Amino acid sequence: LPNEEKPLFEKLRAQTRTAGPLQNKVINLIQSGRSAEAQALLLQEALPAQERVVQALTEILEHELKEAVEMADIARNKRRQAIFFMVISGFVAIILIAITALFVTRRLSNLVTNLVRTSGELKLALRDLQFKQQALDLHNIVSIADAAGDITYANQKFIDISGYAREELLGQNHRIVRSGYHPPAFYQEMWGTITSGRVWHGVVCNKAKNGTHYWVTSTIVPFLDDNGLPYQYISIRSDITQIKEAENLLQQNKGQLEAMVLERTADLAKANSALQFEIERRKALEEHLRGLAITDTLTGIFNRRKFDDALTDEMGRSGRYGTPLSLLMFDIDFFKQINDVHGHLVGDTVLQTLGRFVTGKIRSQDMFARYGGEEFAILAPGMNIEGCRKLAEKLRAGIEQHVFPEAGRVTCSFGVTEFQRGDIAESFVRRADVALYRAKKNGRNRVEEE
Repeated sequence: LPNEEKPLFEKLRAQTRTAGPLQNKVINLIQSGRSAEAQALLLQEALPAQERVVQALTEILEHELKEAVEMADIARNKRRQAIFFMVISGFVAIILIAITALFVTRRLSNLVTNLVRTSGELKLALRDLQFKQQALDLHNIVSIADAAGDITYANQKFIDISGYAREELLGQNHRIVRSGYHPPAFYQEMWGTITSGRVWHGVVCNKAKNGTHYWVTSTIVPFLDDNGLPYQYISIRSDITQIKEAENLLQQNKGQLEAMVLERTADLAKANSALQFEIERRKALEEHLRGLAITDTLTGIFNRRKFDDALTDEMGRSGRYGTPLSLLMFDIDFFKQINDVHGHLVGDTVLQTLGRFVTGKIRSQDMFARYGGEEFAILAPGMNIEGCRKLAEKLRAGIEQHVFPEAGRVTCSFGVTEFQRGDIAESFVRRADVALYRAKKNGRNRVEEE
């Protein structure tokens, strides 16, 4: 090639090497179902690369045409010179004409060869471009609009999904497929983006000719002139109506499921409330039963079983820590006479009144129990024998002065003792019982110590 043509053909080869892989990449993306990536690659890289190939071909053609014109001028000049020399020198002129004709013919032959080769490359590039356009049309909804948004091109998928004939779409504004689903601000933002020369991506709900709605993912690419202003817009869309319908169905099912969950939750809450009530009721019942198990039903104070358990615990604690522990036992003097004279109901009332009176006179940590019949016991942790004797005397005097309706005068005899190391329950209780027996033997209504 002449030196001035080499850079042009090198440029063409470079542009072709760049455009070819991009075209193949677009085809591979389309074949693998990745239409959105294919659209973006086609618009942002493949089409600009193809335009550069066409531009390089145009430069070569312009250069070759220019050379052809120049060669034609040279040939005319040579022809005139040949005629002149033919007249002058005859045979020499004929030789020169033949040489000139041979030179021109060879140059024209090279030019034609280059044009044929360039034309073949251009046809291949155009064929690849047409194939990519067909692939794009088969998988996407494509339209082209002018600067005003009026449709100048619509592919078959646009016609099929919109329900409009091609002649009904061409020349119309894209507002023809607006569904009314989106607010005006949606379209204002779209239009502001593309008129500023930027690509717009989004999901749009359109309306077909028959009034049905369809959803598309849309990419709108503005093409700019030399002044940087859009002169046309290419829109590439993909139908996602089925996806949106599935989303709506899932949303509806989600709402139904949430309602069912709320209803079930309410039922469970009611059941849980009922269960909790039953648990509390059973706890109260168990507590009541436990109370009955350790409470004397007549007087409401602790019974013998609770006293025995507390006695074992307090003796163990006193033995471990060396703290004092006293026991006070007493019974009602001549209680049998009260029952015989006034009746058992009055006798029960005396026991109840005595239980309430003593409960109000002892400490909270003291354990007061009905030991049996008219006999009672007080277990006093932390109290020595001296303190226990004073407590017994206070109770004795208080009972003697207390009013017992319908029973007349009531007195009690008391026996007190203190826990000693080595004691067992029987020995501890026996000492208090011995002291009580002595108090009764010595005249009743008195306190004795053992």
